[in-house]
Amino acid sequence: AVAQVWGGLPLVALGNALAFTAAYGLLMRAAWTVAGGAVRLAALATLVGFLAGVQNWAVRPQTFSVLFFAATLLVLVRYRTGHASVRWLAAVVVIGVLWANSHGAFLLGPVLVAAVAVGCLLDRWLRREPGVAVVPLLVTLVATLAGQSLLTPEGLDRIPAVVRVAAN
Repeated sequence: AVAQVWGGLPLVALGNALAFTAAYGLLMRAAWTVAGGAVRLAALATLVGFLAGVQNWAVRPQTFSVLFFAATLLVLVRYRTGHASVRWLAAVVVIGVLWANSHGAFLLGPVLVAAVAVGCLLDRWLRREPGVAVVPLLVTLVATLAGQSLLTPEGLDRIPAVVRVAAN
């Protein structure tokens, strides 16, 4: 709304383009981390994500979901690979609250956290390696859900509404 008032549609379109650029930059960084520094493999993975997301480039609130998804993914990947400390998981909670206040796909954040936690548990059980600590991920999951439930104008009423829309 502020961009519309200050610069009209051109500023809104520029902001949308910058948000998508940032999202794909974050995705590239996450892919680079997972690929162990293999730039070509990370670029290929980012290109696949880029092509898959082309239909979502319209100026809509879902742009924030793409950006917040990529940011959440990067923090979780860096934690999972040992490149970020437990303290960085607090960023996931903050991103989750911002996401819940901007677009209805905010539940993808907790889904990402849960998926990483399950992956860590499977690694622990199947490989019999300690890996990264899972408890901080579970705390992050609960804190993100609590923040998304309590720090939005709709409060607890928001989640059932989103679940109903997703079921459609």
